[in-house]
Amino acid sequence: MEKLNKFFGGLFFFLLFFFIAIFGAWYFTFIDKEVTKGSVFSFTIGDSKKEVFEKLIKKKIDEEVSGSVFDEYEVFKNRFPNELKSGFFKGKRIKDNVKVYYLDLPQINFSEKDFEILSAFDNWGFSWGEVLRNSIDFSFRNEKLSKIRRVRTLFSK
Repeated sequence: MEKLNKFFGGLFFFLLFFFIAIFGAWYFTFIDKEVTKGSVFSFTIGDSKKEVFEKLIKKKIDEEVSGSVFDEYEVFKNRFPNELKSGFFKGKRIKDNVKVYYLDLPQINFSEKDFEILSAFDNWGFSWGEVLRNSIDFSFRNEKLSKIRRVRTLFSK
């Protein structure tokens, strides 16, 4: 009986340590920050699309970056009437109770061609990393940066 008590006592402390370590790792690596005024992560509200793109290039993310661009249906309808009719934008999602169309960009190289695609949209999203999953979203109004949302989580895809 004493050996069994020692076994379960050891198991209890092992599991307790394990859960504290996992929670601590998650807590100290988690970021979820939204900014609509000032600066964060070297980006400043009011930056132009080109300035944001150039700052992204300077960040030199060493991992493969994927992205997506999206806008509300009405914006797509006015800006891309022919592409919308042809089925070029196949994706539809509901975001914040508004129907949006999106275009996934599986790999971003931060080239001029990438900027040509991105600059046509008012909402950009980028993600990278496997163990630490990072994402940053940019929203533009009147060609100027109006909102930044940065999220980093542990072990999420």
